[in-house]
Amino acid sequence: MSGINIYSFHRWILGVALVAISGIALAGQVTDPAVPYVDGDSLNASKMNSIRNAVNDNDTRITALQNGTPTCGASMTAVGPSCVDTVRQAIQTSWIAAVETCRAAGKRLLTPGEFIAAFNQDAAGFGITVNGQFEWVDSVAQNASENGIAGNGQGKMLAGFMGPSALVTPVGGILFGNDRTYDQAAATNIHTRCAR
Repeated sequence: MSGINIYSFHRWILGVALVAISGIALAGQVTDPAVPYVDGDSLNASKMNSIRNAVNDNDTRITALQNGTPTCGASMTAVGPSCVDTVRQAIQTSWIAAVETCRAAGKRLLTPGEFIAAFNQDAAGFGITVNGQFEWVDSVAQNASENGIAGNGQGKMLAGFMGPSALVTPVGGILFGNDRTYDQAAATNIHTRCAR
């Protein structure tokens, strides 16, 4: 392979790698060789097959994202273009701790729209049919009466949660609340579920 072809090939591989790590999609790994390529290496069938498989996997994942049918992991379910945790976290936390739990897993809290979509798609499958069992969502408001001057748009951030409730009509409809401060201690009936 001529020097110019090797240079072009390396630029092509770098481009694929940048797309893979940019968060657009996670490509399959190029596993051959176990150590990085160096100038002068021969390009054999095993190396080419590994690269081809990684590129094809990346193409499949990008196509799925463009079509709104993401490839979700074993513990997640596709809800429209998003992947949602099939099972919510068992341990209750504050809203800010829930945000951190999702961030540490490379995920985020559901938006209110995603929560409704998951509920409409399969409430029983997601376990969100229990009256009075809520989940944190990515929605905030400001509380002008706490740690701020009322009327000036200042105040401690309030966090949102949603879930089925007997308090709304029809009974079992979705209640939305944002009356908990973001760092308020865990409530026994507000859970965490993440999305990607």
